[in-house]
Amino acid sequence: MIFENFTAMDWVAIWGAITGSVAIGLDVWRIKKDRPRLKLHCIQNAKPFPSLGDDVDVFDLSILNIGKYPTTVTHVVFRTYPNIWSFWRKKHNEQQLLLTSCMNVLEVGKKFSKTVSQKGIKDELMQSKDKMYTIEVLHTMSTKPVRKQIKL
Repeated sequence: MIFENFTAMDWVAIWGAITGSVAIGLDVWRIKKDRPRLKLHCIQNAKPFPSLGDDVDVFDLSILNIGKYPTTVTHVVFRTYPNIWSFWRKKHNEQQLLLTSCMNVLEVGKKFSKTVSQKGIKDELMQSKDKMYTIEVLHTMSTKPVRKQIKL
């Protein structure tokens, strides 16, 4: 058989390769698990209370940190995509900054809420031919934004 010619050093090398691979896999899993994770909720076409007027609609944004470390929310962006392929490739057509100077530190388990007028956004999008719209949150502990698809 193939295992008859193995020496003790060969078995030690095999054991080391197996345990090293498992250790690297566990480290990658721990790094992915131990990070800030944000949950984004968006209510569109909401009416503020007390009412600001009959024709004012707002986005009600709430961002919740459900991860293990605090993070700082730096920007909230509204982006448009022409199709699902562009959405997957993250190639947007237009973007508008909804909140630029928020810079709020989100502790673990804390929530950040903001109400943003959608009047200017809706007017521009009615003339656009894009199919997909997202609200994206950028924060300091990640290179990828948290994205939420919305329908207008």
